[in-house]
Order: sequence, then structure tokens, then C-alpha cells
Amino acid sequence: MQISVAKSVWSELFTIGLVQCQTMMSLTNVLNALLVHLQANCSSSRIASIADHVSKLRVFIRNAQSFSLDDIEFAALKSLAMFSPGKETFQS
Repeated sequence: MQISVAKSVWSELFTIGLVQCQTMMSLTNVLNALLVHLQANCSSSRIASIADHVSKLRVFIRNAQSFSLDDIEFAALKSLAMFSPGKETFQS
């Protein structure tokens, strides 16, 4: 059951984790390196799609930073992501 819950919300948990660890990881540098790598290895339509997602991620991170969340609040966000009403997390 725990695995199915984690699988169903992995992208939300990953995004919250990125926000929480973004200063330790130098996330801006990681995202810039990702885009440079993609420019050398992907088609222009694929690059445009990924660049759009990266742009939205940057906006989300910037907005989330404005809340100045602590570790307890990040834990609460992760719990909400995992057990929010309306999520079909307990599939067999």
C-alpha cells in the first residue's frame, strides 16, 4: 500500500523536495545545465516543451520561497500531497 501511495504522488513529492532543498542543490545551476544539455541532444520541439516545464517549475519555486517554510511545514505539505481527499492513491 505504501508503494502505491508513493507512486501516485511522486511528482508532487519530488517538486516539494526540490523547493525544500533548492539552495543546497544550487537548483538554478542544475536547471540551467539541464537546458544546455537538452539543446545539444534534443529536437527543438522537445526542448520547447521541457523549457516550458522548467519555466513553470522556476515560478513555482520562487512563489514557494516567499512563504519561508520550515521543515515541519514541508513535512505537512508532503503529508497533504500523499493523503489529500480526492486522490486515488489506494489502487490495487
